Amino acid sequence: MLAEAPDYDPNPLLLRLASSPLAGVRARVYEVAWFTGFPDLIEHALGEIRSAAPGDSSPSFRPAVEYALAFA
Repeated sequence: MLAEAPDYDPNPLLLRLASSPLAGVRARVYEVAWFTGFPDLIEHALGEIRSAAPGDSSPSFRPAVEYALAFA
């Protein structure tokens, strides 16, 4: 994975992909950002949480919550 490659900075890519219309992509972004310790997606994660409808089964909801708990 690129996030584990020496001298590679995934943060600019994570910032861009956090706005993806694909929930699966956003889910993976939160997972990688958590793994790499990148705290700059907190507003994206909180927005994801706030916009979730009750009973929503979006694949990005749980990773967003886990990320927000880790960095809030």
